[in-house]
Amino acid sequence: MNLSEVLKGKVISGIEAEPIVDRAGNVLAVKIRSGSVSPGWFFRQAGRPAKAQKKKMLENQLSLIDQKAAYFLKNNILCSINIDFDMAAILIQEEEIAELARSKPFLRLEISESFPNLSDGRSNRVLQGLADEYRLWLGDLGAGECSLRALQENLYDAVKIDNNFFKIYSKSGIWPVIIKNIMRYCNFIIIEGVESTEQCHAIEKDIKAVQGRCFKSVRLENIEHLNKKFIL
Repeated sequence: MNLSEVLKGKVISGIEAEPIVDRAGNVLAVKIRSGSVSPGWFFRQAGRPAKAQKKKMLENQLSLIDQKAAYFLKNNILCSINIDFDMAAILIQEEEIAELARSKPFLRLEISESFPNLSDGRSNRVLQGLADEYRLWLGDLGAGECSLRALQENLYDAVKIDNNFFKIYSKSGIWPVIIKNIMRYCNFIIIEGVESTEQCHAIEKDIKAVQGRCFKSVRLENIEHLNKKFIL
């Protein structure tokens, strides 16, 4: 029995799939928001080190994504999950978990600006190890933790721009230059935290997609009910 089959028996709840919508209103991807597990399971994990808890959370997420793989493949929808340094190490070192992640061509691993030594690029051995095996997204760009130097080694499939950064600079003359520079190092850009369809309309045409609470999320186990088309 493999890892995915073992974890199917666990009670997993509250894991949400938040839509990431392109300029035509089509769902390009979903962002997985970490949920909770059954109270009994949580009680058993309470005494474990933080890394062990993160490992179990990662296993739970990947297991449920695995159960919905046919949906993502059929609808050509990507699925992103957040990982931190500990989870990155697990995905490099733990072969069974790594295989569960590597086997999903639609899966994207999202790291934030706070990832240790992010600006070291390919000199960061953990970051390079991830890039060798997975497709990466960089989240929260502009939140203040790093500079554009973190992008300059083409490690990321997509870059997600922090909403506060977007609000501050999107109406300035330098904004087109910022977008042009980012696009040199990734395939597409996503704006995070959009609050309304009006804000969507104001977004630069070179930005491919937006993400925010104005697009209704669903539980990951009910992803078949996700609205795949939104009116912008």
